[in-house]
Amino acid sequence: MSQIIRASQSELLKLTTSALEAVDVPPADAALAAEILVTADLIGIDTHGTKRLAPYIARLRDNVFKARPKLKTIQQAATSIIIDGDSGLGPVIGTRALDIALETAAKYGTAFVACRNSQHFGALAPYAMRACRSGMVCFLGTNAFPTMAPWGGRDIKTGNNPIGLGAPRRDAPPFILDIAMSVAARGKMRKAAQ
Repeated sequence: MSQIIRASQSELLKLTTSALEAVDVPPADAALAAEILVTADLIGIDTHGTKRLAPYIARLRDNVFKARPKLKTIQQAATSIIIDGDSGLGPVIGTRALDIALETAAKYGTAFVACRNSQHFGALAPYAMRACRSGMVCFLGTNAFPTMAPWGGRDIKTGNNPIGLGAPRRDAPPFILDIAMSVAARGKMRKAAQ
């Protein structure tokens, strides 16, 4: 049985940022990723929080993820943008894409940003919370490799893609929805197996 170690939010942010910097992630990018992972832990999505740090670091060391991706816009219309993440760390690409979407939506009233060549980016709720802090409604999602059969099917054909929504409210916390396409996210199944 593993021992529970308690750390303050600031300690956990610092440790997570330092761990990512140790594998050549630039300080600003390490801080972005740490914010997403630690926020997931703080809101109870520990399967997609700092628990993902070890696999992320392993993939960075194996050059599956790039520590210093060269993000580029490959297609853009006024409110529709496609970004190539250059196999970068998912929370970094996801946060940068969200920031571009928020900036575009502030200018035009709406935005759609898609990313390709990005890696696992964790829970969707931290991104939705970031959008809500900017006063924006958001709809989030990502693709996933096939892991389950579609409803009524027998063969594995579809991924357990997450879907997220966020909407700020005037006198209450924002509405946040972060769900998997199945009964439970794979991270929760892994946790139960452990």
